[in-house]
Amino acid sequence: APSRGGEYFVQLNYTPSRYSSIYVRYKDKIKSINSSTDTYLNRVLGEEKQNFRIHFSHRLLKNLSIKNRIEWSSYQTAGNSTKMGFMMYQDASYSFSKLPLNVSARYAIFNTDSYDERIYAYESDVLYSFSIPAYYYKGTRAYLVMKYKVSKDIDVWFRIAQTWYSDKDLISSGLEEIKGSTKTEVKAQLRIKF
Repeated sequence: APSRGGEYFVQLNYTPSRYSSIYVRYKDKIKSINSSTDTYLNRVLGEEKQNFRIHFSHRLLKNLSIKNRIEWSSYQTAGNSTKMGFMMYQDASYSFSKLPLNVSARYAIFNTDSYDERIYAYESDVLYSFSIPAYYYKGTRAYLVMKYKVSKDIDVWFRIAQTWYSDKDLISSGLEEIKGSTKTEVKAQLRIKF
């Protein structure tokens, strides 16, 4: 059936100093979806998802910086109650001055009513790779990324990330199904320049 939708996005940036920045973001997405509850007739229902984010980053020292984020999410379809969720994290990055080593870490807490109000957040990763996982249900996630420059032409990356769900005994489905409440990912990469 014919449908309509709209997306609204507002962001305010504030830079109190050259070492600090803050932004506040609001996003509202309204669209139509097919109803999955009717047996014989497909109806179009309204769907609305809202996100509100506060992000703060600050360089504490020459080689140490931190980032904090709090994000709320809500999801509603016509005739149903609103589902809510939130995610908050603390990032830290440190570059050693006497060692050719860079370290980045994150600790995040999240809690959503369902998968529908999931929240995405970019994560540091090994070279030429990226990670933007969805934070949903209830739990914590942490990761650590290290880059070590062995020599002028050799770099080594290592990454470990772990998600723990406090309300799940089974994660994913099919070939990716994990029996338990913890999911761990490990990556290692070696680059040699010729």
